[in-house]
Amino acid sequence: MYLRGDTISRRRKNGETGNTTVNRERAKEWFEKGLDTSDPEEKLLYYARALKSNPEYVEAWIEKGNTLLELGVAESASKCYDRALEIGPDSLKTLVYKGNALFAAARYGEAVECYEKVLSREPETAETWLNKGIAYARIGKAQNALDCFDRAISIEPDFAKIWLCMGDTLETIGKCEEALEAYEKGLSIGPEDASSWTRKGKVLRKLKKHEEALEALKKALELNPASFRAWGSMAASFYVLERYEEALEACDRAIELEPEFAGPWNDRGIVLVKLGQLEKALEAYEKALELRMDNANIWFNMCDVLATLGRYEDALGCYNKALKLDPRSTAAWNEKGNFLQKLGRPEETLKA
Repeated sequence: MYLRGDTISRRRKNGETGNTTVNRERAKEWFEKGLDTSDPEEKLLYYARALKSNPEYVEAWIEKGNTLLELGVAESASKCYDRALEIGPDSLKTLVYKGNALFAAARYGEAVECYEKVLSREPETAETWLNKGIAYARIGKAQNALDCFDRAISIEPDFAKIWLCMGDTLETIGKCEEALEAYEKGLSIGPEDASSWTRKGKVLRKLKKHEEALEALKKALELNPASFRAWGSMAASFYVLERYEEALEACDRAIELEPEFAGPWNDRGIVLVKLGQLEKALEAYEKALELRMDNANIWFNMCDVLATLGRYEDALGCYNKALKLDPRSTAAWNEKGNFLQKLGRPEETLKA
């Protein structure tokens, strides 16, 4: 059976041929296979085949972008969403996905612009206000972020994540009392967020409420016993409360969970000094420096131990390294002067 000439002409005029129809059907088959598989690499293969058959398949571009984003390839995901928006520029869903991809690619300013486009058309979406606020926070615009969180809360006051993100932002600008209120509100709605209990503990430590901080951190560890940050914060509170043995145990748990992170090793050294175990403290600082040679505080801490052990030349060497990293530390210059005086080097002492 043959198509009449006028039918063929109409289809060509409308951009549709028999082959186009077949290609779209094939594209749909490949696309559905992609949706049905759980393996991301297989999904990408199916979506690529779908797009080869039909390059204008918007949903395939979107799902390819979503899969790439899931794999952590944010820049490539963003390009997929761009292509989808070229074909279907009115899709709010795609704009949101693009904003999320830009955020994941650390292109926070562009993510804000993308979320603004969404909100200009759909202003009552709490999650988009939240995402916009988080993006603002990442580029250091705390007040803009807080304004976004306030707007999100006015739409959805029982959205726990908004309150918790507000707490994070308030803590970064030193408004610890307000941050604490935000954490308490968020955790009263969603109490299963272990990391927020840890951050609440951090704020309580800053407010010198160490017993309350320990309670918050215990809650965090009930929810996530493998949180090395919670163990590290717990060590700090135990230390201030002069519960040094417990502080040391908490440091060791943090190290066990994250041995390649310098912070707990440095804290272990500080606690061991209080326990009078100077050689072990020195070993802890050495390990911390293996991981973070550029941390002036660790060098300063090691200097103190070496000086207490009477190893003044070694301590002086540490002070030189520390002051190279942090030349504005007047206390360190004074200590260096004291060592030079003990070593009988008066001219260098005056310079220090």
